[in-house]
Amino acid sequence: MSKSSAFKGAIFEWFVKKILKSTGFIDVKPDNLIVYEGSAGLMIHGLGQAHNADVLMYPPFQIPFYFPSRLLIECKAFDDKVRLPTVRGLLGLREDINNFEIITPQILEKRRDYRRELSYYIYERFTYQVALVTLNNVTTPAQEFAITHHIPIISLYKSIRYDFFRDFIQRIDESFCDFLNEQYGQIMEYFKNKNITLPPQNSNQISINEIRRFSDNAERLFKHMLVGVLENGNIIFLYSEVPQYSPERVEIISEIHWNNQNSEWWINPTNDPHNAFYFELPTKIYNDWADKQFDKREALNIKEKEFKRISVFGMGNGRLVFFILKLDIDFIIGAKGNLDDNNN
Repeated sequence: MSKSSAFKGAIFEWFVKKILKSTGFIDVKPDNLIVYEGSAGLMIHGLGQAHNADVLMYPPFQIPFYFPSRLLIECKAFDDKVRLPTVRGLLGLREDINNFEIITPQILEKRRDYRRELSYYIYERFTYQVALVTLNNVTTPAQEFAITHHIPIISLYKSIRYDFFRDFIQRIDESFCDFLNEQYGQIMEYFKNKNITLPPQNSNQISINEIRRFSDNAERLFKHMLVGVLENGNIIFLYSEVPQYSPERVEIISEIHWNNQNSEWWINPTNDPHNAFYFELPTKIYNDWADKQFDKREALNIKEKEFKRISVFGMGNGRLVFFILKLDIDFIIGAKGNLDDNNN
């Protein structure tokens, strides 16, 4: 792997992990049994082979009546579209990890006796969900495959909130990395969360100054981030105008808006007109809307069908917060009525 590819990968993974940590997710630490540190980074055993884990985390809380879960995120910053083989690989990754089990000859021998006591290897078991975070567009076959197999795709492809991130990733090439000289390794360790600090600003080191500006912009962004879960299981990253947002109630009646054909939409709580939550439309929803020429009535149908209820969690004032953004149905009815009046 080239220096620039490794550098882009480390920065992308750092960026996604920091967003999740800022919303209450917790790092999975190596147990040196199932999860361990390898030469390629954090590794997790599967049925066939061990796999490199780009981002591996616990959710902020576990769901009752479900087996304890972990989230494994693959970060893809291809120069081209994300295609079907990538998403197929994620399905194989999920199946391989979730089908893993430790069976020893002693356990097999004991299981021959039907009157035996419990016979299994004692270790913590989890259900692993996989997701894809991408800076690129996703082909239709890849989207269809992901939907069929319940693989969330989180896009950072168009939203203006991530312009600085996309611009910085595109800026990185071999000459950029070579210009860092001996500090390349130190900066890589920083983005791999090794408790290493970035080198100080230096007027003769343009690359380092760019990295520090990117890191500062990212740290400001993280304070505004929340994670939303739609009723169909899709995950969206929400950007709150108010940093470290802490709601006054669990259920918040809201309106959803969009501007032109921009992929970024926003949610306004009706009881808090000074705040808005911005998000990028999931790729499948955006493309379906584009196929209908960004029709206004179709936009209303999308709001009513996809965003009727969003479960949101994050960190506010140093504590975990959870609330529900519930769509104001009267707002939708009124908007449809106004659209009909304008068409008559």
